[in-house]
Amino acid sequence: MTFTNITLTIQNTQISDGGNYTCEMSSQIEGTFITTTILQVLAQPSVSLDINTDGSLECRASGGFPSAEISWIPHSDDINITKIKDLNDTWTVISTYKSDGDNVTCLVSHPTFVNVWNQSIALSDKTRNWIWILVGFAILLITALCIVYWNQKKIRTCSKKSLNTSPPQQVEGFAEVCGKLLVVKVKSQAGLQIISMCYIFYKPN
Repeated sequence: MTFTNITLTIQNTQISDGGNYTCEMSSQIEGTFITTTILQVLAQPSVSLDINTDGSLECRASGGFPSAEISWIPHSDDINITKIKDLNDTWTVISTYKSDGDNVTCLVSHPTFVNVWNQSIALSDKTRNWIWILVGFAILLITALCIVYWNQKKIRTCSKKSLNTSPPQQVEGFAEVCGKLLVVKVKSQAGLQIISMCYIFYKPN
């Protein structure tokens, strides 16, 4: 710092460097000279617009200082905004949007933007496709579980007949379903073949 050209340079500026800076200089001719400068540190956020699995839209402005402002067109009563302070003192703003409209636009305002950031998306083309895919998958899963449940409920008793009364120590085998008769063929370590027959009785309507 010199008296002819008084400057203050801050290297590797951080958010915490913002504030009021006062310079005081004394002169025998002009006396004491005091001036104050306000330093505002800005960080430009990165913005993205995505579709969540539940069909909602998510507009995110990450790493900004001060925090960005997010709005939607058209307006919806189902908007949720979350602000998260990052470790470097910047802010991440997340806005989720749900609406029955077809075309939606996310607007993001920040002091570092010359113009308002905006991006539009057609819900009818993307979001609703996701919704139908999830609904179809849920229907298939529920149907499969119902079939397994009712098939298990139909089996009541099982009688077993064996060609050899000696219990095998370890068996390996396979099962074949022939109509209402379940035939199980197993083979013991001794090489004896055992056939188990299970009769499946259905619950009358």
